[in-house]
Amino acid sequence: MCAILTLSPNQSITPEALDNVVANNSDGYGIILHDTETKRLEIKRGFNDKGTDPEDIARILEDNKDLTRHIHLRFNTKGASSLENTHPFPVYSSNKRQIYMMHNGTFSGLHDRVKSDTELFNECVAEYLAGKQTEEIDTIIRSEVDACVSSGNKVLFMNGDGKTFISGENRGAW
Repeated sequence: MCAILTLSPNQSITPEALDNVVANNSDGYGIILHDTETKRLEIKRGFNDKGTDPEDIARILEDNKDLTRHIHLRFNTKGASSLENTHPFPVYSSNKRQIYMMHNGTFSGLHDRVKSDTELFNECVAEYLAGKQTEEIDTIIRSEVDACVSSGNKVLFMNGDGKTFISGENRGAW
């Protein structure tokens, strides 16, 4: 199962712990960098046929240590091992709002030979949200995700306001 880590500003992870989590989840990575002052979200993703390099991740984390960092390390269970299947995925984007998601585990019933189940789920949710008003979006995301996330799986959503919603065990408020 993939790993999702969240580091607060100035929080770090030891090189040994990072090496260990990468060794067990080496099919690509994605990082959401969040600047709380500017409400800026920046996405960094990486994939290498030889595996994820923990030094690349450590460098990004160190270069952005003053920001909140959400890290997804992929363990391929469905879909191709490729940059396109690394998380986070954009869910929604407008002039007023951006929402990204990352997931560990699998969504049942979604299968494709190239796309991951998370990407397929995300496409369905994004298409559904396209015509909705901003105030409806959070409620829709929560109900749709809670309906298909099985026990032990987590889905993390991050928006430009810096709010995080986690579905699955240890759910957080958005």
